[in-house]
Amino acid sequence: MGIFQTKKYQIIKCLLILLLLAIFGRFSAASKPTIVAKLGAMFSSENLTVPLQDRLGVINDDLTSSNVSLQFKVVAFSMNSNPIRAALDVCENILNQNVYTVFVNQDNMTNDAVLGISYTSGFFEVPIVGIGVRDAIFSDRNIHPTFLRTVSPLYNQAKVWLEILKHYKWNKVLTVTTNEYESKTLLAKFLALISDGDIKVEKSVHLLPGELNVTTELSKFSKTISRVILFFVNAHDAEIIYRDASNLSLNEKGYVWFVPEQTFTREDKTLIALTGKKRFSPNF
Repeated sequence: MGIFQTKKYQIIKCLLILLLLAIFGRFSAASKPTIVAKLGAMFSSENLTVPLQDRLGVINDDLTSSNVSLQFKVVAFSMNSNPIRAALDVCENILNQNVYTVFVNQDNMTNDAVLGISYTSGFFEVPIVGIGVRDAIFSDRNIHPTFLRTVSPLYNQAKVWLEILKHYKWNKVLTVTTNEYESKTLLAKFLALISDGDIKVEKSVHLLPGELNVTTELSKFSKTISRVILFFVNAHDAEIIYRDASNLSLNEKGYVWFVPEQTFTREDKTLIALTGKKRFSPNF
């Protein structure tokens, strides 16, 4: 009987200790000052800051109702399209506020600016969250060690292309590339994926960025067995290539073009891709 009484007292003692810990813990939490976690935001348009602030406002309300002594605050500054100015701005107006991370977006005017912001923030080991940023360069951890994506890089399209080629049993392909980083990365990704398989590159055409006429180079495709053309270029070069390919009848029945989604339209969203073709635009 003494043993049971001893155990009973031990249980009561433990419960009292737990109760005291709970009381003092609650009192201590209630008396703590609220911690403010600052998040930086550098967007190409001030309108993009509003959704972030609204969402953090909802999160802050949830934290308050849950008695959590933490609140988030946005430190915003407009992104300058000049990469040097953008790098200075992130230092002078964002990083000096002791932010935990910096949100950025990318459009056709701010590509280089995001590079400058990421270089600078990476040096100070501050994470960068890229909203809609898909350039391959940001996957290089040696250059952008703290960059985080919300969408996959454009070169992941190579995986989709490979699955389509396998499905239709197209084992010979033609490629069009330039010496731009995105073009070389997408091609390298594709070549790595097919290295151990049956798909082979029959002929490659390498162009210089900004060429005004590529008829001579594209005419090499008229003598090949394959009619499947894989396209690794930017939107500006794509428009020239589409034009000259049409003049060579490389868009006639029997030809298949695989093109990156960024070469479907101009900056004003008007269609430039070859007409009469099925366009694959998968969600990555």
